[in-house]
Amino acid sequence: KRTPAKRLVKKGPIAKAVVGKNASSSWHGKRHGRLVRSTIVAVALVVAMLVALKLLSLAFPNLSGDLATAVNGWGLFGVFTLIFLGSSLLPFPTDAVFVVMVSSSSQPLPIVLVAIVASFISGIVNYGLAFALTKGWVEKRMGKETVEEAKEWLDSYGAWAIIIFGVIPNPIIDTMTFVAGLGKMDLRKFALYSAIARALHFGLLA
Repeated sequence: KRTPAKRLVKKGPIAKAVVGKNASSSWHGKRHGRLVRSTIVAVALVVAMLVALKLLSLAFPNLSGDLATAVNGWGLFGVFTLIFLGSSLLPFPTDAVFVVMVSSSSQPLPIVLVAIVASFISGIVNYGLAFALTKGWVEKRMGKETVEEAKEWLDSYGAWAIIIFGVIPNPIIDTMTFVAGLGKMDLRKFALYSAIARALHFGLLA
């Protein structure tokens, strides 16, 4: 009994390669889709915070002055603490907080510089923790799926992924700093690319 040609093609190496290519394309499509969605959510959150701040300012004319007083009361150390913790130990939307701080301050430049330094140091701390600890610890803290996604981006683009994800508003950059430590990326290269990314990120947001 002859085997149908269709079955032979399915089992052949060319067909397997085509199937593998299609599966890879589908996976990359899903990965890019997740990136786009997370970036849109992050940008939308920043915009929503700005709109809410504007509406509140219209409803309460003294709000801008009160916010400026609060930011000045925190001082640069308070700004550093919020950005540092938000980028490492206690994740929260630091971009939205940063935008509110800058828009409420009469002297935004020091806040921008402190935010860059705080975020950079936080990334170095994340790198060091992951370098010294285990993959299981990082996955438990950041989520296995998120860690695997960050790893794939780093595998695909190398250190350039640090700049790409460090510039656009998205939550995966914090995970990527841990994954860079897990992968034992060269510290000097990691530090250089992180510094560039953080400077561009907060400079553009300001």
